[in-house]
Amino acid sequence: EDFERFLLEYNSNCCMPPLDRSEVLAIVKSVWKYAINNKSSLFEKRTLTELSLAEVVYAENKDDLIWIPHWKAWLKFNDTNGKWEKVEYYVENLITRQLKKLREEESKLVLQTGMDRSSNIKQIERAEKAKFIHGSSEIIKTIQEAQLTPSDFDSNPYLVGFSDGNCFDLSKCEVRKIERKDYLTKSVNAIYD
Repeated sequence: EDFERFLLEYNSNCCMPPLDRSEVLAIVKSVWKYAINNKSSLFEKRTLTELSLAEVVYAENKDDLIWIPHWKAWLKFNDTNGKWEKVEYYVENLITRQLKKLREEESKLVLQTGMDRSSNIKQIERAEKAKFIHGSSEIIKTIQEAQLTPSDFDSNPYLVGFSDGNCFDLSKCEVRKIERKDYLTKSVNAIYD
């Protein structure tokens, strides 16, 4: 009950825009179905949860994950053109890759040690279901550090992005590589020579 109250309050104070109350309650219900795992290993306490999976996926990919609640969209940095771009199913794919990695690690452990790891394999199989993956994805959306607003992008009037991943910084009169922290989503369709 305290966790539910905390999450509802956190949602209304920190999420832009806040999730519907029913969505928050669904997350609470989903999280409490399983033991919460605050350890570094997903299997440290022998339980793989949506929350523990979300924490690991976010920790390993936080430089490439931005959730824009106003747009209801994930953005990923494109190293080639230097722009942050909307991506469909990006987080779900990251979660699926993490589960595949876990499955491979467990299989290696079985081969190396001969130990029975069937409990962990069953947890991975349960986690590979769409509902579990969706739940982990929804939890990542609530992480404050993963969220930005539309006004955070393209806000530097002195940067002109080019389609080759470079930008002209008018404030310093220099051409340089576009960086993630520039938060550009737009560029002119030209290559700087």
